[in-house]
Amino acid sequence: MRTFLLRHARNTVYSNVWIAFGAALWVHAAGIEIGAKQSVAAWLTFFATVFVYNFQRVVKLSRRTKHVITGRNAWLYNNRFWIWVWVIVGGIGSGFTALFLPPAGWRTLAVPALISLLYVVQFLPSQNGLRTLRELPGAKILLIAACWAVVGSFLPLVFDRNPDARVWWMWGEKCAFILAITIPFDIRDLKYDDAHMRTLPQLLGLGGAKTSALVLVVISAGLTLGALLSGWYTPPYAVATWVALVPAAWLIAGTHEDRPELYFTAGLDGTIALMGGLQLLALFLFG
Repeated sequence: MRTFLLRHARNTVYSNVWIAFGAALWVHAAGIEIGAKQSVAAWLTFFATVFVYNFQRVVKLSRRTKHVITGRNAWLYNNRFWIWVWVIVGGIGSGFTALFLPPAGWRTLAVPALISLLYVVQFLPSQNGLRTLRELPGAKILLIAACWAVVGSFLPLVFDRNPDARVWWMWGEKCAFILAITIPFDIRDLKYDDAHMRTLPQLLGLGGAKTSALVLVVISAGLTLGALLSGWYTPPYAVATWVALVPAAWLIAGTHEDRPELYFTAGLDGTIALMGGLQLLALFLFG
């Protein structure tokens, strides 16, 4: 039974369904908090995450030979058929749910969608040939965090609430949170990333990178307080956000290069689902 559960848990994580589920919860909770009374944003987030993440895996694997593929990438290589199935399902689901977006939604997602699709595509000229957006010095986690924060804050806003400058509290809170939980992935990739990428672990070392991530957790908590005091967040939503930051900080503090892959893809990525789930529960019980 344990082997069965572990195998299917790994399949769910490696197929990117896990992070897509967490992202959908996270966006849906934000939508309810700011008054969006529909689930289109959440469904679109789920399908788009499934599509984009698996599309990126397909592109990256196409540039590698089998004998250098190990760990999670070995699973992806051996399950290419199912990865393609998820690319198709995610693409169809994204296209269908996007039909329900108002024009403001299309404008909101245009840049994040373009960045996500080009993230692993080699099209930028460099001294050593073409490179991807993720290979730009210092850009890797900034692009990830900025895109996630736009989806998590501005996308729900396009449905049921007029633009308000206070939404930048939410954008900042989510951006700092995503930055914090993404830095450990750079620690994981330290042995693989080229030096020219100038990731935080390359620049600051393991200790400095972890400290930076923990500082970002504190910043996220502070921006949550700002959103609460400004009236953008309700107390249940703010408290749920703070509670979710605690295990995120604990996982960040325990990060090192030799942690198993699921520590990152199930654990750290899972804090998105934890935060969204706690926020929804708090809003249901006390909102």
